[in-house]
Amino acid sequence: MLAHPDRHLLPNVPRVHFHDGGPGCPEDIPFPSVMRALMEYLQKEDFGCGALRGVKPRCRIPCSYAFFIGVTGVASFLNWKAGWEMDNVEIMYMSDEPAAPFARAFDAAGYGYTIHGPGGDPARHRAAIVSSIAAGRPVIAFGPIGPPEAALVTGYDEDGDVLLGWSFFQGFSELNPGVDREPTGEFRARGWSAYAPGFSFITVGDEKERPPIEQTLRSSLAWMVRVARTPVTFGDRANGLAAYEAWAAHLEQVDAGPSD
Repeated sequence: MLAHPDRHLLPNVPRVHFHDGGPGCPEDIPFPSVMRALMEYLQKEDFGCGALRGVKPRCRIPCSYAFFIGVTGVASFLNWKAGWEMDNVEIMYMSDEPAAPFARAFDAAGYGYTIHGPGGDPARHRAAIVSSIAAGRPVIAFGPIGPPEAALVTGYDEDGDVLLGWSFFQGFSELNPGVDREPTGEFRARGWSAYAPGFSFITVGDEKERPPIEQTLRSSLAWMVRVARTPVTFGDRANGLAAYEAWAAHLEQVDAGPSD
């Protein structure tokens, strides 16, 4: 096993965050934003953002966030479980294939990937994260601060006891009691293996041949139609267009909303 330093922070990994003004697109959905930042960090010239920086002449996707909104299916996604459930925004519920949005994103980007689910051996998880950082590849984590939404792990400290990175939710102190920050702004997440919702993450694999852009766009449009027209997922969750009807019907109920 290769030896790694006790601390390693990848420099200049783009920050992901809720839109707070400025010239860029309002990036308010974590996973597509994380994919945009990842491609930017890996210097993939086909991906860019014409609103934030000058794109290179080879760039064929001048708004990477919008691209990943489309290929994942998020553009046509809505899910509704009876009641005001906090996980109605979870993109894994858009079909009965929870990994589908992630698989479609990485296939469109031309990269392999490995999903590491919750409940695994913390030592193996630590080794996978440390090895990925050592290879210069940030890790997509669901957590480890705030709710289990996509974040970017960009480094580690104390031999992996502390994870460093960017999260949409690191500015919400009520969600992250005791979470410190690096001088450069990244969160410092200690005790990540005990993350209450269950810590899961994705490591980026080797680059592979990317499908032709025309094929990706056609496939993505067909996928968005399928997502919108799938009325139920996971047995009891209204989905797509049916979720709008369920949501509207719930609004009509007196005192149906949450007490807070």
